[in-house]
Amino acid sequence: MLVFAAASIWSLLAVVIYLAISPILDWLGANAGGVISGGKNIATAAGADKNVMNAIDGIDLAGASASLLNLTAGIAKPAVVVIWLLGMAAILAVPFITRKLGNYFGMKRRDAGFY
Repeated sequence: MLVFAAASIWSLLAVVIYLAISPILDWLGANAGGVISGGKNIATAAGADKNVMNAIDGIDLAGASASLLNLTAGIAKPAVVVIWLLGMAAILAVPFITRKLGNYFGMKRRDAGFY
């Protein structure tokens, strides 16, 4: 019964995270342009050289951040599934492992004369 409850909670957590990945990354993508432009404005106000600002514009930070978010979106959902599978395997293995450990340590105590 405890394994079923743990597996249910683990699965529910995985589904919530899996479904939350896309909206979170969309929100980050929508705000990335504003953050980059705000950073440029702060750098200009702080007295950054014109050559530095041209170099920053040449890097295309907006495109780089969009590419990074797309890469993250492509990796995040499969990673959630793999982590969920590993967690389920661990949850399902706990009763067998504890039984084996209990038998192993129980025999050692009986052999040593501790009752």
